[in-house]
Amino acid sequence: MIWLDVDAALAEVPVNCLPLISDSDFVTVDETIAYNESGMDLYWHFVTTAGVTTVTSVTPTTSGVYDWAHQDHGMYTIEIPDTGGGSINNDREGFGYFTGVCDAVLPWRGPTIGFRAAGLNDKLCNWLYSPYRGLAGTALPNANADAAFGIPTSDAGGLDLDAILADTNELQTNQGAWATATGFSTHTAANVWSVATRKLTATGLDLILKDSTFALAMADAVWDELLAGHTTADTFGLVLNELDVYHADIDLSVDEANTQDEWTATWFLNGVAVTSSITVPKIQVVKRADGTDLIAATSMSEIGSTGSYKKDEGTNRITAGQAVVAIVTATIGGSSREFRRVVSRDSTA
Repeated sequence: MIWLDVDAALAEVPVNCLPLISDSDFVTVDETIAYNESGMDLYWHFVTTAGVTTVTSVTPTTSGVYDWAHQDHGMYTIEIPDTGGGSINNDREGFGYFTGVCDAVLPWRGPTIGFRAAGLNDKLCNWLYSPYRGLAGTALPNANADAAFGIPTSDAGGLDLDAILADTNELQTNQGAWATATGFSTHTAANVWSVATRKLTATGLDLILKDSTFALAMADAVWDELLAGHTTADTFGLVLNELDVYHADIDLSVDEANTQDEWTATWFLNGVAVTSSITVPKIQVVKRADGTDLIAATSMSEIGSTGSYKKDEGTNRITAGQAVVAIVTATIGGSSREFRRVVSRDSTA
C-alpha cells in the first residue's frame, strides 16, 4: 500500500508493481516503453471510501497532464493532476491502481495507492514518534484538554497541584481561627437564638424559617397557580391542564302501561352535558346473575337534539327483583368511551 496526499498535483505515480517484461521470452525487462507505445491501453481503477468503484481510460502524454516516464529497470510512472485533467484527477479520498497492456510486454497491474489528507500523512508517515504524545507534533492546547477530558490546566503555566493541596489542608487545620478573624462574626447560633427580640419578617426567604407561615404561604402559592402556565411536556401541571373527565348518566324507566323498559343515557364532560360530536351510541344490558346478555349491544337513537340517547325495549325486559349491568358506549371527541351502571327493578309496577 502506498499513501499519497489527496488534492495535490502528483508528478510520478507508480504504474506497475513489477518490471514490464517481454511477451516473447517472459524474462527480458523492457525499459523502452513509450507513452504512445503501440497497443497502449491504460486504465485507472478507483474506489471511494463510500465504496463507489469507477474504471477510467487514461491516455499517457509526454508534454501534458498525464506525462509518462521510465524510472529504472522497467518501472514506470505517470503524472496525475489535482484538477483540470481530461480523464482523472487527484481530487477525492479513496484507493486506486492502474492496469495496462501494450505491444511487446505482458499485461501489468500497479500498486494500490491510498489518497488521504496531507495532515494524516504528515502525522502517520513523516513525523517522529513521541513517548509523551505518541505521534510527535503540537501538544494538546490547555483549553482543549480541560474541555474534553477535565484535566486541570494553568493558563499561566507551572500549575502546582501539590502546592494547592497543601494550601487546602492548611485551611482545614486553621478553620478554628476564623471566628476571631477580621470581618467574621463572633456570634454563635446560641448567641443569636438567645436574643429576646429576635423576629423574622413574613416575606421573602425568611418564610422558610417559619413553620406555619411558610406552610400556608406555600399552600396558597400552589393552589393559586394558573394551570394555563403549565405547558411543559411530561409534567404533572400539563396533565392537570389537559385533563378531561367523561362520565355518563344511565337511567331506566318503565312506560305507564308497563309494556316496555325505557333506557336513557346522557354523556357529560367535566360535569357539563355533551350535546354534539357523539357518534355510534350503543347500549348492552348484562344479567348480573350469570353474565349473559339481556340485551345484546344495540344502537341508541337521539332524543331530538338534546344530546341524550334512548333505547326502548319491549321484549328483553328486566324482571321483578332482577339486577343488571347497563353498559353504554359511544365515540366522543374522537375517542371511544364506555360507561357502566348497575340497575335493578324491585317491583313489577
